[in-house]
Amino acid sequence: MKKIIWQSLLLAQILYCTENIFTEAPIKEVTVFPDRAMVKRFFSIPAQEGKHSFIITNLPFSALSDSACIILAGAELLAVTVREEMSEAARSSGLAALKEELKILKGKKNSLQMRMQEAKHLENFLNSLRSAAGEKISHELLISEQSVKAAEYLIKLLKTEYRGTYDALLTAQNESDLLQVRIAGLEQKIKNLEFEKPLMHKDIRVEARFNGACTGILSYLIKGVSWEPVYDVKIYNSGLMETTMHASIIQSSGEDWKNVLINVSTAKPAVAGYIDNLEPWYVDFYRPRLGGRYSLNDNNSEIMSARSVKQEPALVLEECKAEDESARFVSTGGVTAVFSAADTETVLSENSPRKISVVKQQFKCTLTRLAIPKKSGYAYVQAFFTNTADFPLLSGKTEIMRENMYIGSSLIPMTAPGQSTAIMAGIDEDIAIERLDPGPVQGESGLFGNMNRKSFQVIIRAKNFKKTAQTLIITDQIPFPKNTDIRVKLVSAAPKPQEKEFGILEWSLEIPAQGNCEIFFKFHIEYPKDMQIDI
Repeated sequence: MKKIIWQSLLLAQILYCTENIFTEAPIKEVTVFPDRAMVKRFFSIPAQEGKHSFIITNLPFSALSDSACIILAGAELLAVTVREEMSEAARSSGLAALKEELKILKGKKNSLQMRMQEAKHLENFLNSLRSAAGEKISHELLISEQSVKAAEYLIKLLKTEYRGTYDALLTAQNESDLLQVRIAGLEQKIKNLEFEKPLMHKDIRVEARFNGACTGILSYLIKGVSWEPVYDVKIYNSGLMETTMHASIIQSSGEDWKNVLINVSTAKPAVAGYIDNLEPWYVDFYRPRLGGRYSLNDNNSEIMSARSVKQEPALVLEECKAEDESARFVSTGGVTAVFSAADTETVLSENSPRKISVVKQQFKCTLTRLAIPKKSGYAYVQAFFTNTADFPLLSGKTEIMRENMYIGSSLIPMTAPGQSTAIMAGIDEDIAIERLDPGPVQGESGLFGNMNRKSFQVIIRAKNFKKTAQTLIITDQIPFPKNTDIRVKLVSAAPKPQEKEFGILEWSLEIPAQGNCEIFFKFHIEYPKDMQIDI
């Protein structure tokens, strides 16, 4: 009876817990956040009914253990354990592969050296024949013309053979040099790998009760990954603007993403999903703080007390220090958006940017020419448009093309759906601008009563070389006084500008086709006679 019981218990143990199953879980999808990424791996387990354990191996060490999540279909999840392992086996296999490649390259180099040696012997032999043939011609000149022709033909043939041998020798030498470079590189890789410490990796052990074969998804977060939006923008004179947003991804997570679906998201998983309540914000009279080397029990405490008496009482505002540093980012807010690549992509773990196109859009835009003649003699093109998409345009660097000609780099600001914005689109060389500022006007400057006066005038000229009329917005300025004793007055201006804050003047002018326009304005600066001004 006891024998039957022990056999039953042993059989039950075998059925209940089988050996570990090692499975591969290839990466199928990656979602990249601004400072990390979520990786999804898919797997299938051809297990029988009962309790089994399976292990997913060789996950990168950068994987965050607490973020690992297993979803099973066809099994009940019982436990998940993450283990850190040394990848000595992986390093050994890598060394073996590199040494095998080095062996093959050295074999190729030895074969080339043998060919080069044979070619060198042939070259020396042909040189000796050419010398012998030349001596024979000199000797046969006194004998017969037919012998001379035969010797000349022989020399010509030897020259052809010599040239072919020389070219083959040169080619072999170049191939040998290239092989030597590759051999040196492999030897350095092998040396580095031999002295490196074994890399760490992670394994995930999963215990589950199976109903049969099951499928599953493993997801986890990894660090060493980031992305930022970059744009290619084409602007046409017809008022059409085409934008292509790319995700510039950099990753050094320790795992390559090959032929996977790539998503990019503006979400920030690192920012806490809660906000702390406000603590009391106290105000009190100023009390000098004791230095780090003094204490109340120190003999120098009397000195510190004496110093504190001399301090004038003052009010100070002291803000409580936040306990969670990450909470300070909560106020930035913003809209979370996710973009997906149209096809599978490959992003290697080599810490170099990989640009992936994620979305293309078209907008209607209005082109305006802007000029600040005091700063530049060019008219700059600005494209105004409204974001008609259902998602925001993220702030990013932009490469601008206008009518299929590259203009340069600009910046798209963060633009919410329905919001209008503008981007700079290079210069318009068909508009020439000139600014004349001759200095103080004689006869209108000097002492007037108790006040000194200086009078200035400015002339701005613009020429339109286009065959169509153009609207040009010109911005200039008059001085803005920082002292109430200084008075600045715009005396005259033609045409009349729109006056803005801090002395900024703005004109919106319609320049006819191949025509001109001119702006003139004059201003006075008045100040006390016993003072000097800095302008």
